[in-house]
Amino acid sequence: MVNRTLERAQALASRWDGEADTFENLAKALLRADVLIASTSAPHTLVHSPLVMQAMAARPERPLVIIDIAVPRDVDVEVGDLPNVELYDMDALQAGLEQSLEQRLHEVPQVEAILEEEQAAFMDYLRSMDLLPLIASMRQKAESIRQRELEKTLRRLPGLGEAERLRLEAMTQAMIQKILHDPIVRLRDEAGGPQAAEYAVLVRSLFGLDDTASPNTPIS
Repeated sequence: MVNRTLERAQALASRWDGEADTFENLAKALLRADVLIASTSAPHTLVHSPLVMQAMAARPERPLVIIDIAVPRDVDVEVGDLPNVELYDMDALQAGLEQSLEQRLHEVPQVEAILEEEQAAFMDYLRSMDLLPLIASMRQKAESIRQRELEKTLRRLPGLGEAERLRLEAMTQAMIQKILHDPIVRLRDEAGGPQAAEYAVLVRSLFGLDDTASPNTPIS
């Protein structure tokens, strides 16, 4: 940390666990630094090409990055032309900011299109949520019938072993899945359409369903 007075430099350096020095020793500080951040209220430039050139001659293999955020500038613009020196000042930062902003503005139409697409998909999803209780009711009623009829069959076949019982269980479950598959797919396809409500009323009537489904009924 370099300042006009050593006391001020030490006060600043203590906050960042750094070293303190004065402007008189700036040349020596440049020998050790990898990054120089200049920010003073001086009315004129403080860091000139000869000073930086001398420091770089003693460290030719080590690049130096200089960030000048002072207005007016602390670092002579010609310093940026020196080999192995990268100079960033407010003009460069402003230019980079404007370029970044221009790129972002250029992407706005594409972002808006993505948002519209996602909004439409989300609205379809919300409309499909209206049919989830209906699908649950269909599954619940089918499962109730399956279990009731399976129990009747098993009572009439007391000699079945555990393996045969499991096979019957799996077979009846598969039958229910296959029977309900097409109606459920059609309901989901129509969920986002204008006739979704009519389909819901028709299905409830055809399947003799109540208005609500059990909260424990799985939906897939």
